[in-house]
Amino acid sequence: MNKVKQLREERDMTQAELSELSGIAQDRISRIESGKILTIQAKTKQRLAFALKVDASYFDEIDDGSLSDNHGIPTKIQIDQHKTAKETARNYLQNHNDSRLQYLFRLGFYAYFVPEDQTWYVYDSRKFQIHALEDDAFNDVMNIAENALIALIPTLIQQY
Repeated sequence: MNKVKQLREERDMTQAELSELSGIAQDRISRIESGKILTIQAKTKQRLAFALKVDASYFDEIDDGSLSDNHGIPTKIQIDQHKTAKETARNYLQNHNDSRLQYLFRLGFYAYFVPEDQTWYVYDSRKFQIHALEDDAFNDVMNIAENALIALIPTLIQQY
């Protein structure tokens, strides 16, 4: 069971109550609890920790980035998430002419902004990971992609 959900239920809280106490949108809490969001920012961890009365480090394992222990073989959930992220990013790019996002898309990083959530999402198609970032975090979107690309350099050097 997800740590956030487990703590929330142990404290007899609803998602709406946790949302009110933490200042995090209820639908976002739902996505964290369901595993649709795998990586959360330190600010979000701090808000959850404050509302649930635990240390923020308690949530560090949420960032493990793993949807399954399926030996690197994508699950149906991962494949569906990949298709959804790619399509959403493609639609976002059609409405927002941003060369940086287009470049990321070609590299397999599908980034898009959801105004209802005030959240940037960046999906790493190589690792089947999705990161949710607050609305003022576009530079973090670029940093996630940059760090993933840097990690790929040794592999690319070995191939050539």
